[in-house]
Amino acid sequence: MKIRIYETDFEGNPVECTGDCFSGATPLDIVNAMKMNPFQASRTPLEFMRWMLASIGQEKFALPDNEEKTALLFLQRLTTLG
Repeated sequence: MKIRIYETDFEGNPVECTGDCFSGATPLDIVNAMKMNPFQASRTPLEFMRWMLASIGQEKFALPDNEEKTALLFLQRLTTLG
């Protein structure tokens, strides 16, 4: 499984040929790869997903407490939003 997270312009639109690719065997593996930077590594996957959604104005998007199910919903939401 592989996902590409594009950088965005000032209107929130994806900028082609930018961003990072993340891969993993499961959605949770991808989420863990996404949070591996010095500023996010200490967060749990659930904390990271909730933080990430809040940072793009999606703080009201409900996420269950099960990390595996949540990772799939999180990635689907990111995909839906572009």
